Amino acid sequence: MTVYVLDTDLLSLYQRNHPQVCARIRLARQNGLILKTTVVTVEEQYGGRLAQIRKAQTP
Repeated sequence: MTVYVLDTDLLSLYQRNHPQVCARIRLARQNGLILKTTVVTVEEQYGGRLAQIRKAQTP
C-alpha cells in the first residue's frame, strides 16, 4: 500500500482546480494510491483563511 502526503502548496493548487495537479491526483486515485494530508496543512489553511477574514473591508 502506497500512501502519499499532500503538502499545503499542492493541496491549495488542487482546491483551486489547477489542471496539472488535478490530473495527477485523479490519476493517482485511479491507480489505487492513497492520498492524505496532515494536521499541519489543515492548520496552515485555516490560519490563512482567518487572516483573509481579518483583512476584509466588507462583510
